This record gives sequence, C-alpha cells and structure tokens, in this order.
Amino acid sequence: MRQVIYIWVLILSGIAMDGAKGQAIRWHSSFEEKVFTQWTDSSGKGLADFFAADPVITDSLFLQKESELTLVCSQLAKKRKKFLAESQFLYYVFKQVHKRYLYHYQPYPLFTSLQDSTYNCVSGTALYAWILGKLGFSTEIREMNRHVYLRVHTVRSTYLIDATDPDNGFVSDDEMLISRRELWYASNEITQARPCNKIITLSNLAGLQYFNEAVKAFNRGTYEKCMQLLNKATILYPGSDKIANLQSMTQKQLPSVVARVK
Repeated sequence: MRQVIYIWVLILSGIAMDGAKGQAIRWHSSFEEKVFTQWTDSSGKGLADFFAADPVITDSLFLQKESELTLVCSQLAKKRKKFLAESQFLYYVFKQVHKRYLYHYQPYPLFTSLQDSTYNCVSGTALYAWILGKLGFSTEIREMNRHVYLRVHTVRSTYLIDATDPDNGFVSDDEMLISRRELWYASNEITQARPCNKIITLSNLAGLQYFNEAVKAFNRGTYEKCMQLLNKATILYPGSDKIANLQSMTQKQLPSVVARVK
C-alpha cells in the first residue's frame, strides 16, 4: 500500500524520475526545468546548461547574461583584423578573458560566479570554449581525473589553453610543448585512479559543474541533495565514471527509494 501511495504522490506532484537511480528529480527553478526538459540542442543550450545550476537564474536574467557575453565576443571579433597571426589573436583572447573574468580561483564555484571574477578549471574552460566557438574556432575540451583544459584547432596549428594558469596557460602551436604540458598534467593526477584524458562536450562539462556541486553537498552530509545533483549531472554527462562512483557512495549513505517504499 505504501508503495502505491508513494508512486501516486510522484504522479500528482509532476516530478520527473531518473531511471538509473529511481530518484525523483526536483528542479530548483523553472529555468532549470526548462533547460533540462524543453530546450533542444541549439546555439544557446550549452551556455544555458551552466547557468541552470544557479537557483537565482531566470529566463530574463539568462538572456541578459547571454547578451553580455555575446557582446564580449563581438568586441573581440572586431580586434581580430589587427593581428597578423592567429596565434597572436588567440593569445590576445586568452589574456583579455582572463583579465575580465578569471581573477579569483576557487575549487567549486558556479559558472555564474564569473561575474565576480571567481572561477575554476570547469567554469574557465567553459567560458573559453564558448567564446572561441563563437569566434569560429574549433575547440576540444579535455577531461582528466582532477582537471579540464582546452585544445584549440585551426587549419594549420593546435593550441592549448589552461584557464587556471594566467601566466603560462596559453601554449602555442608546438606539439612537443603541448604534449609535455599534458604529461605534466598526468603526473599530477591521482595515482590510484585510472588514467583519464578524454574529449568531452560542453554539456558534459556542465555535468561536471553539477558533479562539483554534488561533492560539496556530500561533504556537508546532505546526501539527498547530493543525489539530486548527481542525477542532473548524469543527464548532461551519461557514462561518467566519477559521477557514477559518487552516486554509488551517496546511495550507501541514504535509504534507496525501493527500501523506503517496501
């Protein structure tokens, strides 16, 4: 009987269910719900995935922030013709974005903290990937166990951008230097973990932002909130080992849905 009542309450409340874990997904804002359930893969979807994680963001506020970032792209594009080499322009973009948005490093800030110049590798990499994409560059987001960075591909060259390194985070078109940098990243990885250096999408990266929020919730002992965040992370980044592992750890800290309804 309790099982029937529990399922009926879910139907009446209109709450979505995550099939993998059987946990009800509760949206913290109407904007977040719209991004997850109504938006298709459009030009603004990747950016919206990041803003959705902040409960204060509304439709109008997102459009305002998107317009502000689009204006930044337009301003950068106007400077492009002043540079003879694309490497010089990319370096200029790297420095200008860092100067404007990436000043205070914090381990787990939301993307919206960029307005206060607070960032980490996830939000910084997302910002560079989005801006460079708008400027017509082909980007490749690389995920490691404890870090993410960006490769930028042009017809002739490849560049590396590390959002967390304002001084040496732009590596120009020298494959040996880029490989050396990536080896240095690998040497700083968790030794017990399986090596990871894979290409992910902008939406996957947004999933890692939800993962970081889940880590904070787990450390505070708010396990139900942690699972909510992880279920959202899984939608954006299905198949992520680190998300699945934290889901497993979190599930052990709270009774499963099945256990509660029996």
